[in-house]
Amino acid sequence: MLHQLFNASRRQHASLRGSRRDARPSEVTASHRTLLGVVLCGAVSLLGQTPVVPATPSAAATVSSIGVIVGPAVRLEGAVAMADGKLTVESGTEVHVASGEAKLTLTRGGYLRFCGPLQATLVAGPQESLLVTLGHGALELRFPAHADDSLLTADFRVTPVSPPGQVAAISANLELEKGGTLCVENHGTPLAVSSLWGNESVGVIAGMPLRMTPGMPSVAVAGCGCRAVPPPAVAAAPARADGGAAPLFPAAAGLTYSAADRSAAPAAPVQRPATQPRKRGNFLTRFFRRLFKR
Repeated sequence: MLHQLFNASRRQHASLRGSRRDARPSEVTASHRTLLGVVLCGAVSLLGQTPVVPATPSAAATVSSIGVIVGPAVRLEGAVAMADGKLTVESGTEVHVASGEAKLTLTRGGYLRFCGPLQATLVAGPQESLLVTLGHGALELRFPAHADDSLLTADFRVTPVSPPGQVAAISANLELEKGGTLCVENHGTPLAVSSLWGNESVGVIAGMPLRMTPGMPSVAVAGCGCRAVPPPAVAAAPARADGGAAPLFPAAAGLTYSAADRSAAPAAPVQRPATQPRKRGNFLTRFFRRLFKR
C-alpha cells in the first residue's frame, strides 16, 4: 500500500511539472504539502497495524499423552499412538477391558489398574491433572494427588482432599455397581464423594470402605473390587506329637553321591562298636605281658 502511494505521488508530481510554469509558487507549494501529508498519513497507519500470523495446525491441535497401557483384553477408542512397541493413551481415549486386568502407567507418575469388565474415559486436564469418567467396572488408583484430579460417574464425583502446599497421594479402589452404586475403599489422602444431583457430600478416609447408593445413606463395607492380590502367607510350623512346635525348617539328612550315577541317597548312620575299658593290672602283670608279646 505504501508503494502505491509513492507511485501516485510521482504521477501527480509529473503532472504538476507541466503546469508549474503557469501556476504561481504559492499554489505549487500547497499542492506539494498536501501530497506529502497524504503519503505520511498512509505510512503511519501501516506502521501502527500489528501483523496477524495464522496459527499452525500442530500448535492449534496439541494432544497430551496420559500414559502407556498394557493388558491382554484391552480395546481403545480415541486418540492412541504406538511408540517403541508401546501403546500410548492420549487425552479423550475410551478404555474397554473385556476381562482380566490392564495397567496404565501414567506419564506424571503412578498408575491405574483396570479390572474387567470395565469402561472408562480418560481426559488430561490443566497441569497434568486427570479426569476419569467411569461407565462401569472397577479400578485401582495409585498416583500423586493433584487438586484438579477427579473421577465421575453418572451420579457421583470423587475428588481428593489435601491441604494446599502438602504432598498427598491418591491410593484407592473404586467399583461402580449396578444401579449407580459406588464403592470406595481409600488407602491414601482423604476423598470427598459428592452427589451430582444434590448437596450431599461424604468424606472417605483411609481404612473405612463405604458403599454409596444415589438417594440413600452410605453403608460401611469390608472392601471394594479390584483389590491387589495379597502375597502368599508364610507357612506355619507343623505341630509335634508331644504338643510342642516343630521347627519350620527341619535339618535335612546328609546326602551321599554314588560314583556311577551320581544319584543322591540319604546317608545311613555309622554305628561304632562299643569299646571295653582296658585293664592295666599291676607291675608284674604288665612285665610278663610285654615279655610274651616279644
